[in-house]
Amino acid sequence: MPWVPLPPPDDDLIYLVMVDRFEDGAPNDAAVDRSDPQAWHGGDLAGVTGRLDHLDALGVKTVWLSPVFRSQQEPFGGWGAFHGYWVVDPTTIEPRFGSMADLRDLSDALHARGMRLVLDVVYNHVGWESPLRDEHPDWFHAEEAIDDWSDPRLIVEGTVHGLPDLAQEREPVYDWMLQWSLALIEAAQPDGFRIDAVRHLPAPFLERLASDLQAAAPGLELIGELYEGDPAKVGAAWADLDVDRLFDFPLHFALVEVLCGGAPAGRLASLVSADVHYADPLAMVTFLDNHDRPRILSSCDDDEGRVSEALELLFALRGTPALMWGTEAPLAGTEEPENRADMRFEELGLAQRIADLAAWRAGSDAALHGDTRVIELEDRRLVIERRTATQVLTITVQDGEVTTELSDPVPSAPTTAEPAWVTLSPVGELSSGERLVVVGSHEALGAWSVEAAPTGPTRFQVPAGSVLAYKLVRVAHDGTVTWEDGDDRYLLVPAAGAARVVRWGER
Repeated sequence: MPWVPLPPPDDDLIYLVMVDRFEDGAPNDAAVDRSDPQAWHGGDLAGVTGRLDHLDALGVKTVWLSPVFRSQQEPFGGWGAFHGYWVVDPTTIEPRFGSMADLRDLSDALHARGMRLVLDVVYNHVGWESPLRDEHPDWFHAEEAIDDWSDPRLIVEGTVHGLPDLAQEREPVYDWMLQWSLALIEAAQPDGFRIDAVRHLPAPFLERLASDLQAAAPGLELIGELYEGDPAKVGAAWADLDVDRLFDFPLHFALVEVLCGGAPAGRLASLVSADVHYADPLAMVTFLDNHDRPRILSSCDDDEGRVSEALELLFALRGTPALMWGTEAPLAGTEEPENRADMRFEELGLAQRIADLAAWRAGSDAALHGDTRVIELEDRRLVIERRTATQVLTITVQDGEVTTELSDPVPSAPTTAEPAWVTLSPVGELSSGERLVVVGSHEALGAWSVEAAPTGPTRFQVPAGSVLAYKLVRVAHDGTVTWEDGDDRYLLVPAAGAARVVRWGER
């Protein structure tokens, strides 16, 4: 009988465990050096199983494991291999972590608690120690650095961080990937795969793989990692990628910049409006940090209070929140490998805060399902409303402080935003042959492309309540582009529409 994965619950909370850095539950004979941040530190699958009480108490519903497969052992390019993303054999479990039986024990223990297991899988590349390089050299693309990120062929066939790039479009490669994936599903019974580096994988490969995996395990969730900060590009890519959810990097950058970096509130407001690019904004996986980004504590200048504010906003906004191991401690670290430090269970200053937020979110219909819109925007103040038929959640961000308030809906309140006209007119002294352009987040403003933005006054329609981000750009007769200094400009469009003269040099 095929394995039937558990679907993600409405109040899903994802928790990333980097296995080597979490807990040593079954010491083995492999070399460990905890004094070296690039070395292996001894964490294993038994250690994760032994800490499920902790994760359950936090409110975690889904445990996402970093790759658990046989991995490269030695550093590459000066970087340690402990993270597991340099897989040398995906058909076997990394002995340092345990065995397939240990992985199945973890899976069974999670399911006994009603919790889910997501395994990190790497289809794009292998580690340099992989025997496949010698056994099947024809399974790889030619070694070619990605030196042009606008070249779609290079993005798929080029080497990521210099790693051997698999040719997924070749039938023997696909068959091999499918077979080990199916064997993994049967043996470990996961509820989903987190697919690494989906922007580097061919869309037809993902579509075919998703279809074959669904046939074997209907309901298996696929979560894609698309490291991209432009919501328009994320939305366009998602339309081509056959995955259920994506990590919300655009929102991540905005959250950190506003709450920890002092950016204007409009930076976050414009990302709320950018949800129009996504087929299902509620399906996005939101986060404050992950293993490739600075720890939120370090981003917030080691201010635990600001981290607490950021967590409240994360749990109040749309999407499924994801936490990185050690956020509850909280751990610090800006660059790799410091941001991948060992879990610290003896100091859990934010654990209760996270548990309380998870329970609050689980009991709020608006937090789980509400439509989102901006209702107030100033330089340092932002008010967001999330509304369902039964509840209204009002989120206020004021100078980095976050407050949330639940209330009953007003029956007469509008449920949809009517279209409103916006006119933006660029003004400034121009040299001969020079033109002034308003470039911004909306398609009518070029979607941040100077070449696509119109010259002169621009009139277009957007839903009332939309927040536009834009800037002035001078384009010389020879094509030289000069962006105005300072932060982006922001406009919350009222129901009556807006007409604004945008002057070069005047903010």
